[in-house]
Amino acid sequence: MNYEVAKDCPEPILGEDPTNFLKEYEIPSWFPQTSFKVASTKKAFHGRIRPWHRVDHSQVDPEVLRKYLGYRPLEVVKNTLKNTTQLAKTSITYPLQRHFKARNPFSNVHRLNEVVSTDPIFANCPSLDNRYTGAQIFYGLKLHCIDTYGFRSKGEFPNNYRDFLREQGAPSALRRDNAKQEQSWQVRDIQCSLYIKDEFSEAYNPQQNPVEGRAIRWLKMASHKLLDRTGAPDSA
Repeated sequence: MNYEVAKDCPEPILGEDPTNFLKEYEIPSWFPQTSFKVASTKKAFHGRIRPWHRVDHSQVDPEVLRKYLGYRPLEVVKNTLKNTTQLAKTSITYPLQRHFKARNPFSNVHRLNEVVSTDPIFANCPSLDNRYTGAQIFYGLKLHCIDTYGFRSKGEFPNNYRDFLREQGAPSALRRDNAKQEQSWQVRDIQCSLYIKDEFSEAYNPQQNPVEGRAIRWLKMASHKLLDRTGAPDSA
């Protein structure tokens, strides 16, 4: 195995005892001292130790693995171990380093343990403040929570979806119809990066998308009552 020690320290003098060198620069005692190389200060990261661990399958009995490989012949199992690319490899960093870019973006988003159904709703006239002509409705099938995000065109769905993820969280699955703007490449990238499942309703089966009957219908009824009680014109 090869080890690389990167530390803001001078390279050891030839003939120097490696044990004293590791102690002097506070290298942990658990770090193997069999073979190591001190990297140049200009090219190395501060205080970083990078060991590469490789799996040694020479001590693995191929006969034991036959039942996991469909009881293939012994020679086939040996060749599989020899040519496999699935050997485990780990990297240990000491001391711990701060990562400015998340390694797992899906873990930094609040997760919703429910399926969210979505569909747009349109108005007869634009709104007074933002000139919205419609709204994207998100309805949680478990908590029955309704979230609305206004838009000026249906093509703004990816932005509305990002706002929902930022403010509410990432659902386990997003159920929607087969509208093109709701299955664009931008939406697919969001789904893949956050590990969100895709669910689509069949054509001419709106009952498979619950947001239509449980959220949009209630919003229309409630908004009509509000417009009637406030004396809004019929054009609204």
